[in-house]
Amino acid sequence: MAYRTLNRVSAVLPPILSAAAVGLILFAMTTGWGQGKGDEGAAAHIFQIMMALQLPVIALFLATADWRVRRPILGAVMVQIAAIGVVFAVGAWFRI
Repeated sequence: MAYRTLNRVSAVLPPILSAAAVGLILFAMTTGWGQGKGDEGAAAHIFQIMMALQLPVIALFLATADWRVRRPILGAVMVQIAAIGVVFAVGAWFRI
């Protein structure tokens, strides 16, 4: 039962982190947070942590997946990859 719970949580967490990263980008761009001179700022560091955290979560999802049924696994991985793509597309749009 623990594998199933870990698998479900690790399937949902990367798209949530991606949505939070998009929200962070939009918030930082509209308020000007982290756009000062010098260091990249807290917004950039939080963004980097959110994006880097997704890799071990996706690895956990793949490790706890039931490989006898591949279609749901591939669908979840595609959603995770698409969510990451949306984050980088929004970042490219705002040229950050």
